Amino acid sequence: MKYHYLHIHAIDLFKKDPSSDKIYLDSLSEDIIVQADGFWAFDDLSPKLLDSHKLKISFKKYSNLKIGNRFSRSFVTQKRAIPKFLYKLSFNGIPGQDPIGVYKNSNLIVSEVCLRMLRTEGLLKAESDLIEGSIEEYFENNRQFFWMPEKVREEFIERFILV
Repeated sequence: MKYHYLHIHAIDLFKKDPSSDKIYLDSLSEDIIVQADGFWAFDDLSPKLLDSHKLKISFKKYSNLKIGNRFSRSFVTQKRAIPKFLYKLSFNGIPGQDPIGVYKNSNLIVSEVCLRMLRTEGLLKAESDLIEGSIEEYFENNRQFFWMPEKVREEFIERFILV
């Protein structure tokens, strides 16, 4: 089975008080799953994903959602309504064995079948990269740095990783 590293886009999401369940949202994404100190999903998450026990995903609903001071009405907010709640996602699958799992706390690894299903369910903007060889080897030697333009990425790898 083939697996992909799925780079989930980050949003601004934070708690002012760690003991409170109140969450402040300062940005949105077109994708259904986002990253902010863990993985989150918006309130329009597909029932197909919510009901899929095979994916080994746990959902914790956070309803006490507030708009933060830095929230802007950007192009993205025109495509997505401000959510009424968010889901905190916990992926319990083993990366490279189950359809979806997390490698080293923040790297989402998905099977090819799972990637196709996530794409049809609204994960459109997140970049993916096919993992050839073992997951450990991929992250040690071949990891794709999605947040950098290609030329900058090449220089970064040449100067800081291979030295």
